[in-house]
Amino acid sequence: IQLNVKDFEIWPILQFSLEKDDNNFKIHSLSGGKLISFDECEIQRKKIVKDLKGTFFSVIDEKEYEYVYKNIGDGKSIAQISDFSLSNGRLRVYCTDWSNITEKEKGYADSLRLEIGTTEYFNWLNTKAYKN
Repeated sequence: IQLNVKDFEIWPILQFSLEKDDNNFKIHSLSGGKLISFDECEIQRKKIVKDLKGTFFSVIDEKEYEYVYKNIGDGKSIAQISDFSLSNGRLRVYCTDWSNITEKEKGYADSLRLEIGTTEYFNWLNTKAYKN
C-alpha cells in the first residue's frame, strides 16, 4: 500500500507492505520515500547512514552494495543500498536509479527510501519479488 502525503515534506511517500491474502493484515515493512534525482539521493542516503551510525546503529554492521534490476524494463536500472541487519529484520536506506527506458515504460522515477521490515519480507524481496 502506498500513500502520497503531499503535506509531509520529509517523506511524502509512505509505504506499508502486507502479505497477499493475509486476513490479519500484518505489516511486514514500513518505508518513507521521496522522488529525487539519483545524484541528490546519494548525498542524502550517505547523510542518513551517517546519522544512523551516530546513534544506536553504531554497533550494527552496515552492508553497502549495488543491486541491478535485471528483470525490470531494459535491465539497466540500479539501486545503491545500505543495509543494517537487526535481530529479526533489517533497516535499509537506498537510492533507485531507473534507466530512461524503464522510466518511460513503467512510469517509474528515481527515489530515496528508508525502510524497515521483517526478515521474512526482505527474504521475499531479495529472492522472489523481482524474478519473472
